[in-house]
Amino acid sequence: MGESGTVALFGKVTEIFDKIKSYFNLFGKFYIQFQILCRVLVCSVFLDDLFEGADLECDTEQPGCQQNCVNRFAVVNHKKLWELEMFVIMFTTTLFTAFTYMNKKVEERYKKKKDGARKTFRFKEDGGVTKSGLTSMGYIVMLLVRLFCETWFLYLENQLSKHQSQKIGFWESFWLKENWICATNSPKPAAGRSLNELLPPANRSEIFWIDEPNLACMQQMVTVTCWIPFSRMKSYGMFFMYIVLLVGWFITLFELAYECIRLCTRASSRRRQKLSEQYPGRAYHGDDTLPK
Repeated sequence: MGESGTVALFGKVTEIFDKIKSYFNLFGKFYIQFQILCRVLVCSVFLDDLFEGADLECDTEQPGCQQNCVNRFAVVNHKKLWELEMFVIMFTTTLFTAFTYMNKKVEERYKKKKDGARKTFRFKEDGGVTKSGLTSMGYIVMLLVRLFCETWFLYLENQLSKHQSQKIGFWESFWLKENWICATNSPKPAAGRSLNELLPPANRSEIFWIDEPNLACMQQMVTVTCWIPFSRMKSYGMFFMYIVLLVGWFITLFELAYECIRLCTRASSRRRQKLSEQYPGRAYHGDDTLPK
């Protein structure tokens, strides 16, 4: 992505978020700024070129073997995965904008009614926007979908890193070796035993490991040695983006908890007000239901 493309993307994302951030709580507003900084700027400016181009350089002259090893190494490209994560963030935000649009239409319809019709649907002016139960529900739905997707991406990124580093440890898996072992998966029993000694099953990803025979590389009985260009720099990029995803997951969790607590507090306050109207001049127990 060129400089002009990065600037255009940054401007578009900022424009979308500026329109709806007034609906977000404190954690939500911080989440927006955090994602724009780390995903739009850092990822687009510093990591795009690093994760583009050939992923491997293999010690083979056999036609098709190099390409097969690249296909098995980069089952999913990290850069594409990060773009998918950004897409999900934008999608959940767009999902919330649908609720704000419905809220606007409902408010316009109720404003046209007379008497007490407007009381059947609560509207509140806050921060220059009109909020209601509809926007609150949309906010919760957005956060739940986003939290689920981010949880899945945490697992997916870890498994992809483990597949490419071929290391067991959780955090160790984000640090690539200089070489990658491309297995031929020969059906011969001796080749299978040698592969298990060279690359034990514990070092393989649960979802990205391909156990089908690598027909293009069968001249090598067990494995093909492939070299990872810029492995150290890529490791730093993978580790940084995983931390970005993990921090975003925690912010989403706090944002959801904060919003749920605020909704419960509002509901309790409305019950107190209703009981105060029914029993004026009386005090109430903590359950807000039994007058003294």
